[in-house]
Amino acid sequence: MNKPHVAWYTHIVYILIIACLSFALHQAPYVFSSMPASIGADGDSAFHFAIQMKLRDPTLFPKDIELNEMHLSSRPAFEFMIHRSVIWVADHLMDGNLFIANIAGFWFYHLTFLAGCYCLGLFVLKSPAGATLFAAASVGLSKAFVACWGMGYGAVIPKYVGLTFIPWFMLGYLCWRRQPWRLVLLFFLLGLSVNIYPLLPLYLALILAAVTLLQPRPPLAPSLLMGAVFVIAALPSVIASALGAFEKMNALSPYERSIREALLVRHYSHALLNVRNLAAVLVSPIWFPLTIAGVQLFLKPLTDLAEKDKQFVIRFAMSTIGWGVLWLAAQLIGRLRFLLAHTVVFFVWMGWFTLWAFRMRLFERPGVKENETGKQLALFAIWTTALSLAGFLVGAVCRPLLTFLFYRASAFLYIPAYLGCIRLAIHLMEQRTAPSSLLGLGLALVIVLNSGIGTTLYSAIRRVQFAQTSEPYYALAEWAAENTPADSLFMMPYGARRDTFFAFRVYSARGVLLNWATGEVVISNPDQAVRFWQISQDIEPLYRQEVSTADFVRVAHKYDVDYIVTDRSTPRPPDLPVAYRNETYTVFIVPLSLIHI
Repeated sequence: MNKPHVAWYTHIVYILIIACLSFALHQAPYVFSSMPASIGADGDSAFHFAIQMKLRDPTLFPKDIELNEMHLSSRPAFEFMIHRSVIWVADHLMDGNLFIANIAGFWFYHLTFLAGCYCLGLFVLKSPAGATLFAAASVGLSKAFVACWGMGYGAVIPKYVGLTFIPWFMLGYLCWRRQPWRLVLLFFLLGLSVNIYPLLPLYLALILAAVTLLQPRPPLAPSLLMGAVFVIAALPSVIASALGAFEKMNALSPYERSIREALLVRHYSHALLNVRNLAAVLVSPIWFPLTIAGVQLFLKPLTDLAEKDKQFVIRFAMSTIGWGVLWLAAQLIGRLRFLLAHTVVFFVWMGWFTLWAFRMRLFERPGVKENETGKQLALFAIWTTALSLAGFLVGAVCRPLLTFLFYRASAFLYIPAYLGCIRLAIHLMEQRTAPSSLLGLGLALVIVLNSGIGTTLYSAIRRVQFAQTSEPYYALAEWAAENTPADSLFMMPYGARRDTFFAFRVYSARGVLLNWATGEVVISNPDQAVRFWQISQDIEPLYRQEVSTADFVRVAHKYDVDYIVTDRSTPRPPDLPVAYRNETYTVFIVPLSLIHI
C-alpha cells in the first residue's frame, strides 16, 4: 500500500518546527539570561568571535599573546575566509553589528544542517514523522565516546560549518551508491570541504571509502578515481596547514614533545582512555539505539522473524531502554561504581544478543532495495566504530595526540544509530497495540533524552551556570570595557575547575592572559603550545597556592599585564590597589615597579 503524498511545503513546516525546537533548547536560555546578547557559553564561540574582532580591527588586543601569537598563527588559512565573510555581512548588511551577523550566519548553516538531517531521515525512513524526530535529535549535542553529534547555539564556528554538509554527503552517498561515477563527484566535494574544516570531512571520506571497497564487487577504477579527486580537492588545505604542522612537530625536541602531550592529557582528559571514560563515555546512550537498530535496520525486518524471535527482540529492546534510562540517571547522580557495573552487565547482554543474531543468520537476508540502505548504514557504523576505537585505544597506548585526532570520528555513529532506532519505534507504533506503542514511545523518549542532556535548557533546568552567563561576569566585562584603556591586558584566574574567560575578551574588548584550554594550538602550532605551557607554569601557582604580592607583580611585569583579576577561591590575593570589586571578582592595579609594593 502506497503512503499518501506529502506536499513540499509540509516538509518546510516540519523543518521550521525543528528550528524552533533548536532555538528553545539552545538559544532561548541566553535570550532570557542576564545578558541577552550572549554568544554562547562554549569557548569556541568566544574564541572565533575574538578572531573576527581582531581581523576587523587589528589595533584590538595589542598585548594579548594567546590570541595574536598562538591562536591566529594556528588556524587553517581557509578559516579566515569564513570569518571575513561574517565581517562583510556585519559591515554591509547588519549596520556593523558583528553579533547579529554571527547569529545570522549560525542560523544559515544550522538550518542547512537541519534540512540535511531531515532529508536524510526522509530518504532512509520514508516517514516525515521519523525524519522530523531524526532531525530534532540532531539538534542536541549527543556524545558518542566523547565526540558530539549535533550543533549547539553559538557564533560562526568553522567546525560546525564543516558539520553542516555531513548529512547531505551521507544522503548523496546513499542515493548514488550504485552510480560510482557520481560518487567521484561526491568525493571531490568532500575534498573541497576539507579546506573549510579538515577533520570531519576527512573522517567521512575514510569511512565511505571503506564501505565502498568492501562491497562484494567493488568498483575498483571509480574507487581509485574517488581517492584521487578527493586528494586533489583537499590539497590546498594539506599544503597550507598539514605540512606546516608536521614540520613544526618534527622540529620539537623530546622535552617539547613531552610538554605537548602533557597539555593534551591535562586539558583534554575527557577525550582520553581512563576508568571513568570507560564507564561513562564508551557505554553512552549511543550503544543502546545502535544495538536496537541492529535488529530492524541492519539485519532483518521484524516482520521476517519467527514469533519467538520477535518476542526476544522486543524483550531485548525493553531491557535496553531500561539500561538507557539507568545510564542517564547515573550521569545525573555521578555514581562511578554504578556506571562500571552497568558497563560490564551491558557488554555481557550485548554479547549474548550478538551471538543470537549470528545463530539466526540474520545477515543472510537477500538484498532488497529498501534493505540495501540498511546494509550501507550497517557497514558505515562498523567502520566508524573501528576508526574511533582505533584512535581511542592506540592513542592510549602510544600517543594521546592520536586519540585527540580520531575520537571525533565517533560522532558519525549517531547517523545509523538514530535512524535505526527511529525505524524500529515507528514499526512498533504501527502495530497499534498498547505494549508496542509504549515501547515505541519509550525508544523515542530515549532519543529525546539523549539529545536533550547536552543543551543549554537542560543546564538551565539543573541551574548549572556558566561563568559567561553570570551577572558578576558580565559586570566585570562591562566595567573593563568602560573604564580601562583599550590596550589593557588582564591576568585571569587560571587552573582546572575555575571559571573560563573565553568570553571576557569579547565582551570587554580587552586582552586576556590566560585561558585554560589550548585548542588546536597543540596540533597545528606545537611550538606555541610549548610557550603556552611555560606561561601557564608562571600563572597557575598564583591562583593555586598562597604566594606573595611580589610574586603576582613579578609575573604581571613579565607579560606586561595591567590588571590582575582574582576570584573568591584565590588563596591569597595580592595587596595592591583595588580598581573594581563585585561579589565574585576583584581587579587589582599592577604597580609600575616592585618598589611600590
